[in-house]
Amino acid sequence: MIIEPKILELIKRQKETGPNIRALKSFSTQKLTWGSAFGIPFNLGVWQGVDGSRIFAVLNAGNYTYKLDGNITLDSTQLNKIESLGKKTGLYLGYRYYGVGDKGGAPKESSVKTLTEILLDSANVKVILSSSDLLGEQLTTEQLNKMEVYDGELPLTMHGTGCYTSQ
Repeated sequence: MIIEPKILELIKRQKETGPNIRALKSFSTQKLTWGSAFGIPFNLGVWQGVDGSRIFAVLNAGNYTYKLDGNITLDSTQLNKIESLGKKTGLYLGYRYYGVGDKGGAPKESSVKTLTEILLDSANVKVILSSSDLLGEQLTTEQLNKMEVYDGELPLTMHGTGCYTSQ
């Protein structure tokens, strides 16, 4: 088993200081759509853990087995999410998982072709294909301060019930 250096550092810090989200720069998930005990607080925002630390969080990143079969820059659901955040914060940002999930393999050739076309011609929305943590790394403190804050834990009702806590 290979463990990334970031994860090793997180494990080391948790052993020294106790569990907290302070060691992370950002967090993204689609799993709250599977059954969040408290609903989904926001799509993009700031999550404040029980220890008071804050990180950028994407709590509704969409299904990570998303098959791109149309122009996402014209998708009304995605555009509405971007518009809603923009009206609240002045930050017109969106975030969407894309790929095959944790099953291995690669996206279908048709999805890759569609994505290539979008990247070459995204007139109304700039699409960036990146790692899941890029947006969180690029946001400034000033931008994060404009975002909605969720204070508390994010327990699930069906997946890993009773297994996760920051305590």
